[in-house]
Amino acid sequence: MNVKNLLFLVLAIGLFTACSKEDPQVTIDNYIAENNLDAQSTDEGLYYVIDKEGTGKRPVSNSDVKVHYKGSLTDGTDFDGNQSTPVADVRPFNLQQVISGWQLGIPLFKEGGEGLLIIPPDLGYGSNPPSGSGIPKNAVLVFEVKLLDVE
Repeated sequence: MNVKNLLFLVLAIGLFTACSKEDPQVTIDNYIAENNLDAQSTDEGLYYVIDKEGTGKRPVSNSDVKVHYKGSLTDGTDFDGNQSTPVADVRPFNLQQVISGWQLGIPLFKEGGEGLLIIPPDLGYGSNPPSGSGIPKNAVLVFEVKLLDVE
């Protein structure tokens, strides 16, 4: 193989590799369009939809909260959730102990509020998803959330 052919092959592989990894913003934009969502975004790049605002307290960055949720990928693959857990059995957690997307997103709701968080990789797990979670590296995460309680 001559140098020209080798260079062409290297460039073709590089171009194919670059094109096969979709930009997270494109993934988010496509998800919003395909699902006809009226999503808002924060300065940090978190997208959210508030379906029901709620009427109770609004959490702050270090609040303990109880949340019913379902986590999925943009292709609809579910990876986590507790929506079938009775409210009385949902365990509280501190917002400082979760991914940045939740730290930014959950305080957008009041108690009783429901909606959607669309979290880009840099506010989710990025290149280090939990082992065995089924979450690919650099995945956009979608969470259906209902804020049950702010303690």
